[in-house]
Amino acid sequence: MSRVTAIQRLYLASVGFLAITVGFWCYVDPSQSANGIPWTLPALCATFLGSMYLSGAVYTALCIFSKRWGEIQMFMPQCALWTGGLALVSLFYIPAFDFSRHQTWFWWLAYVAFPITAAVLLWIHRAEWNAPLEEDINFPRAIKIYLRAQGSVMIALGLALLFAPELMQSVWAWKTGVMMLQLYSMPLVAYGVGSWFMSLLGGWEKIRNALMAQAIFFSAELLASLRFVGLLDGPTISVAIWIGGFASMTVALWVLSGWAIKATAKRSQNLSRQNWNDAQTVLAERSVS
Repeated sequence: MSRVTAIQRLYLASVGFLAITVGFWCYVDPSQSANGIPWTLPALCATFLGSMYLSGAVYTALCIFSKRWGEIQMFMPQCALWTGGLALVSLFYIPAFDFSRHQTWFWWLAYVAFPITAAVLLWIHRAEWNAPLEEDINFPRAIKIYLRAQGSVMIALGLALLFAPELMQSVWAWKTGVMMLQLYSMPLVAYGVGSWFMSLLGGWEKIRNALMAQAIFFSAELLASLRFVGLLDGPTISVAIWIGGFASMTVALWVLSGWAIKATAKRSQNLSRQNWNDAQTVLAERSVS
């Protein structure tokens, strides 16, 4: 299995810089969202985007400190879908962009360069997609079923936002516009596809970073929804599903993240113990000779 290279870490750092910039301004101070993106957004719109991008920032940070390609490969298709999809959606809203602002140029540069780079890296490492990580621990079939169910829901929601935004506008948990609903769609599809990919890879270490990123997204959005609960003015059933859904998925994903961290820590302990035993064997052989 290939090691994570300096070039790959540099790419991850550039994606992370965009993610933390957008996430900070949209989530921490939504009234200043235009400092991170091309528009000023209402609080709920800004914090929803902010939650997505903060999770992306955590994702890239975890990947930067990973050692092997197998630990970061899950990031690449999700990044390509997220950023490339947003670029395509944005093409339909060119008049909404103010090209006198550097945030607009940064948006377009990032969402053209990032998906291309992710696709190139996936192609370079295509032979390693199903390669097992040494000593990685498989997770139970029930978790694969959960990840597929979660992924299916997120993909269905994302596609509904993309192709039927007017309908979704009528049932959304708060008042927002068609453009924003379609912009929400691609990160949701990316995380949904990522959930399906996780279910197919089979090892905790391959999916640990992705699980933790999703846990950050759902918990951050749950907190933001509670912070601005008075602005949730959509249909009552939609608001209930929104809060309940994010709460339940937050709990589920943190449980899975904890399981993944425990399993990968066990692997590290086993490898350390094996390395120690190997070293002792070598010393013993030398002393005999």
